Amino acid sequence: LQPDYALAWAGLADYYGEGIAGDVLDPRTSIVPEEQAAQRALELDPDLPEAHQAMGAMFLIDRWDWTDADRETRRAISLDPQDGDLYYLRACLLQAVNREAEAIDLGKKAMEIDPFSRPYALASLYEYTRQFDATLAEIRLRLEANPNNPDLLGLEMDTLRRTGNYKEAVDAWAKWHILMGDPQSA
Repeated sequence: LQPDYALAWAGLADYYGEGIAGDVLDPRTSIVPEEQAAQRALELDPDLPEAHQAMGAMFLIDRWDWTDADRETRRAISLDPQDGDLYYLRACLLQAVNREAEAIDLGKKAMEIDPFSRPYALASLYEYTRQFDATLAEIRLRLEANPNNPDLLGLEMDTLRRTGNYKEAVDAWAKWHILMGDPQSA
């Protein structure tokens, strides 16, 4: 409807990128449209934080190009330092290059700015670094505000399983299945 709307192009790139990262879209057919949409957003508005976020995510997810992903995520944050999603994306990049302490610091900043956009964000960073006590503490804190969040419940189940708390893991998994409308599997 409005081909010169940069934010819409950035959103389209995010759709493809999230779909690829979440294993919902086939990268063989989604990488090219993601890259084209991110590039178009940046061409239309080089000062749009979301355009730089889309480019950073594309470099991170599609190309594993840490240098360009770093440049784009830093630029996005400089344009909008109050967007928690930008810090989370940068934390994912830092995690990918084994800069775990910095990734967790940025995950904390993302949660300070917006604890509701991605309530699982900091917990997933903790889990990746095998800080399971911190992971469970963060999950349980976030579950107080959102007890039926499937991402948090799935992460809780996985963390409990990893720590050998199988009974609790099974209970969390059953709750997750019920929440997802699959009481038979529960």
